[in-house]
Amino acid sequence: LTWVVLALLCLYCLFKWRQAISLVFIWITIDGFLRKWTGNSISAFFFKDIMLVTIYLSFLDERISQGKRIIFSNPINLPLVCLAVLSIIQLFNPEISSLLVGLVGLRTLFFYVFLFYIAYQLFDSKEVLYRFCLLLLIVAIPICLIAVWQYFKGPSYYVSLGEAFVPWVVGIQSEFGSVYKPDSTFCFISIFSGYLLFITMLCIA
Repeated sequence: LTWVVLALLCLYCLFKWRQAISLVFIWITIDGFLRKWTGNSISAFFFKDIMLVTIYLSFLDERISQGKRIIFSNPINLPLVCLAVLSIIQLFNPEISSLLVGLVGLRTLFFYVFLFYIAYQLFDSKEVLYRFCLLLLIVAIPICLIAVWQYFKGPSYYVSLGEAFVPWVVGIQSEFGSVYKPDSTFCFISIFSGYLLFITMLCIA
């Protein structure tokens, strides 16, 4: 079933890459929960990356078929190239335990950079950008409500969801006792905290 869902999502990303960008950003908000719910399965871990690869390929095909440059001129290009060259050189650093570690680091640094160039084509007007931001704010409502619900249900309910949830129960000690810190649908409380900060800034903007 997991691979069927992934195949359907990839087909959607392939033929509707502009709309699929919104789907990926929604997926990111539930990605952590799904990974834990499936017992940290490898397929769930790479879901969004496979979707993004499909989007990249669709975007590449569109640019080539229209006879347009894939990478347009931008002041950020030169620093990115310099960083890429330096990172590739670092792959051969003898202090790195294995080449795989270096490749993972390379993926972390550069895999999502292509979204910068896609964003220029996707948000071609203020109206499109406003609609996307509004979508992110609407999605944040149930995400925050789930966190409130988790807080009142307590850590015992959270760990009952499965073994993969047990290591991520976070609490702090205060003068009133232990305070449970829910992570909503995210993998870590730190990611949820960053998400709340981002949504708050977006609301203010």
